[in-house]
Amino acid sequence: MYGDATNWNEDEYRESILKEREIQTRTVFRTAWAPNPNPDAFVVASSDGTLAFHSMSSLVSQSAAFGYSKGEDFMVAVPEGMVRAHEGPAYDVKFYGEDEDALLLSCGDDGRVRGWKWRDFADSTENHVKPLLELTNPQHKGPWGALSPMPEINAISVDPQSGSVYTAAGDSCAYCWDMESGKIKMIFKGHSDYLHCLVSRSSASQILTGSEDGTARIWGIFLVPISIFSYCKTGKCIKVIGCLEKKSRFRISSMALDESESWLACGQGKNIAVWNLPASECVSTISSPAHVQDVMFDEKQILSVGAEPLLRRFDLNGALLSQIQCAPSSAFSVSLHPTGVVAVGGYGGLVDVISQFGSHLCTCDSAFLSGVTLMLLTCIVWLKLVSYAHTNYDIRTLANSSDKANPEVSYYVSLKSLAYFMLAPTLCYQPSYPRSPCIRKGWVARQFAKLIIFTGFMGFIIEQYINPIVRNSKHPLKGDLLYGVERVLKLSVPNLYVWLCMFYCFFHLWLNILAELLCFGDREFYKDWWNAKSVGDPVHKWMVRHVYFPCLRRNIPKVPAIILAFLVSAVFHELCIAVPCRLFKLWAFLGIMFQVPLVFITNYLQERFGSMVGNMIFWFTFCIFGQPMCVLLYYHDLMNRKGKMS
Repeated sequence: MYGDATNWNEDEYRESILKEREIQTRTVFRTAWAPNPNPDAFVVASSDGTLAFHSMSSLVSQSAAFGYSKGEDFMVAVPEGMVRAHEGPAYDVKFYGEDEDALLLSCGDDGRVRGWKWRDFADSTENHVKPLLELTNPQHKGPWGALSPMPEINAISVDPQSGSVYTAAGDSCAYCWDMESGKIKMIFKGHSDYLHCLVSRSSASQILTGSEDGTARIWGIFLVPISIFSYCKTGKCIKVIGCLEKKSRFRISSMALDESESWLACGQGKNIAVWNLPASECVSTISSPAHVQDVMFDEKQILSVGAEPLLRRFDLNGALLSQIQCAPSSAFSVSLHPTGVVAVGGYGGLVDVISQFGSHLCTCDSAFLSGVTLMLLTCIVWLKLVSYAHTNYDIRTLANSSDKANPEVSYYVSLKSLAYFMLAPTLCYQPSYPRSPCIRKGWVARQFAKLIIFTGFMGFIIEQYINPIVRNSKHPLKGDLLYGVERVLKLSVPNLYVWLCMFYCFFHLWLNILAELLCFGDREFYKDWWNAKSVGDPVHKWMVRHVYFPCLRRNIPKVPAIILAFLVSAVFHELCIAVPCRLFKLWAFLGIMFQVPLVFITNYLQERFGSMVGNMIFWFTFCIFGQPMCVLLYYHDLMNRKGKMS
């Protein structure tokens, strides 16, 4: 009962408040995708010292079951397993090995590296799985035998070929650990401040470290003879990257190598330095609006996250290819699955899982498709009701006229006729329609099969061709003109195939299926619009009957009547796109209204040069310029709107 405090529990309330505050202030420092037998799982290292793992299948099922958290636009996913790994924040997590015997390694603020067998970790339902491995940072001795505080470990890098694990510590040193003995094999000294990151370059027997002192160092691993028959390995700095002046330097926050280990990306302040390691040359410096906090390679592209809710993608020359809104307001980690799925972790304890096409898998964002469908249905119902009222008004006026002897004029309205009209594949009402004698069930089954096949083919083209092109594009009206033309031309062919499939599925298959099920005899749903002569679709018939002809009957000239019909069509096209996107940019409206002068230009050229010229103009504006440009414009305006809202 509201206001009843008889069962009030102060301790439970206080505990819930503290738990909620802890979750809100939690930070994800690292995410890592798992090897077999759980390739769709990823592990999260957080500031509360815990390691949690999720799987893609559980995320999808949770999104279907729980929906969204209250007041937020991201899903609260429950981890499949969790263990407290460190006393203090857990900074990094890596997998040692690629099979079911792989070890899960983590490091943290307590100066320890702990390892679990991944199979046992994933299968366990308890929160206190004991580690199989524990490596402890050495403490340096001071005066009178005093020991220094335990230096934290900020990053891990693994090299299974040599059986080594490298750690970046808070005492300005990097350590090489032997996985069999658990002892230190090498110590890399040279930085003047604590280390943030390191990566191993096994192909060249090198490691690379980044430090708070603003420099990155490349260390070579050399064999040094200690006797005639024995050698030992030692690390030596062979190159220093970065500015040595304290006033102008920023810390090296992140480092990444590409798959060939020939390219290095260093995040430093608001810049990313891209190095060609074989040539020992910095080929480009990429500027970012916010401080860079993690980078990684995706083939020949660079993924970057930082102190902003955006995942950016650059090429090696520094050109921005795309930026995607992500859930964390400040991101500290980006990791890439072999299928192209990206996990972005950061402030608020949030991990945003983003598909290779830019969709957020954890949020299950399908609002656009459902919004377009609802708007189309709304517009269809509205057009049908207008036609029903308009036609019945004309019939009633004619029936009540002075000529009452005409037996063909009868006015009769019934709920049955309205229901049939609302389901019929037409937008123009009339009291009776031509009817077919029966339903051809075999023919309907074949059309349904075609509908399923071509719908799947359309989805395949969208996912495989259109989404990657759009995601890796810039705004067509901003930046390089030639680049915008290249993106539009590249998008034109798959966009044309999708449009033709959509036309075939809806106007040819679906409307004919609906007509067959309703015994609707008028099957002229389109004319040969591809010859730029006639359209004949249901919308065109509605515009002619309920906009164009009424204007002519009211003595409105022909040209203003045509413009008014196009204006009504443009408004409906804009509504079907703008309302689901919650974005009014009028690109669809302008695209329809641009056809008004195009009609007169095409007619003039056809009279002078023949029908082929008009056909060429239609296909150029329809396939190459019009629709691909609208797709790019709406996509980038939608992304910019999301960025401003955040």
